[in-house]
Amino acid sequence: MLFRSFHREMWVGWAVVALLLLTFPQRTLGEPVDFTRDIRPLISKNCLACHGPDEEQRQGDLRLDISGGAHADRGGYAAVVPGKPEKSSLYTATVLLPDDDDIMPAKGELLTSDQANVLKEWIAAGAKWPEGLVIQQVRRIDFAKDIKPIDRKSTRLNSSHVLSSY
Repeated sequence: MLFRSFHREMWVGWAVVALLLLTFPQRTLGEPVDFTRDIRPLISKNCLACHGPDEEQRQGDLRLDISGGAHADRGGYAAVVPGKPEKSSLYTATVLLPDDDDIMPAKGELLTSDQANVLKEWIAAGAKWPEGLVIQQVRRIDFAKDIKPIDRKSTRLNSSHVLSSY
């Protein structure tokens, strides 16, 4: 019995991993950066909480949900300078030392080196942004607030509940 339970849990675990791999396509080595697949989710998840469309939440008067905001001249610099990642604060602020006050994102997890490299490659390749595309923010789930544990006592059905429901 214990073996069957363990076997079933392992099968379910592998099924979840396979589903995630199929749901979130990854870039293969040598493949060019694709804005929709690679950049949009990265900006959505890591930048828009502070640099999105909400004027009250926006920090530094920088919008990264629209091309015009990302490419705008900000008085001698821009978040994205096509072809020049070393002059693009969207990239340079992600590769600072973790204890630097200016590292981005300021809240949450820092970008991995792979994610920072994807940004660098995209900017170096010209930072193409699909015309008219507005990036939507991915809602972050607070596990403690949003996910409630299952109360097994209240979810058990006994025969009287099943019969009384018909």
